[in-house]
Amino acid sequence: NAKLEALKNRFDAWVWEDADRTNELVRLYNDKFNTTVPRAFDGRHLQLPGVSASILPKLHAHVKRAAWRIIQSGNTYLAHAVGAGKTWAAVISAMEMKRLGLIKKPFVTVPNHMLQQWAREWLELYPAARLMVADEEQFTGDNRRRFVARAAMSDVDAIIITHSALKKLA
Repeated sequence: NAKLEALKNRFDAWVWEDADRTNELVRLYNDKFNTTVPRAFDGRHLQLPGVSASILPKLHAHVKRAAWRIIQSGNTYLAHAVGAGKTWAAVISAMEMKRLGLIKKPFVTVPNHMLQQWAREWLELYPAARLMVADEEQFTGDNRRRFVARAAMSDVDAIIITHSALKKLA
């Protein structure tokens, strides 16, 4: 065991003694074993037509990266901290997917207490967006049927609905 340990230690030192040998061994290792590279999403190319001119310069690079990841993957778990731009990333991805023809009408379901916040942030980011927001008044009795019919027939940029309202749909 002592000889084996000494041999391992000597090998570890030998590998790094010669830079050419180190580079060759690294290249061989990478060619044979490192075949999987995590995909990187870069949203710098996104032009975002329709985004408020006052917000565009303040838009952080990670928000564009997250939006591009959603667009490319179709689904993404955004585990950013509060205030890091999850809503904007989701809104940008929805608007871009609609603009690119990947989806026809974004339908966003949000927690009950966040409905107005989502609508407000969506319009802050895209001031000219045409939204349908399903508040509690629009989801009682016949209003629910009217809202769903309007949502199906209207050419809107997005529909925002609460979790509890979604449960009321057949």
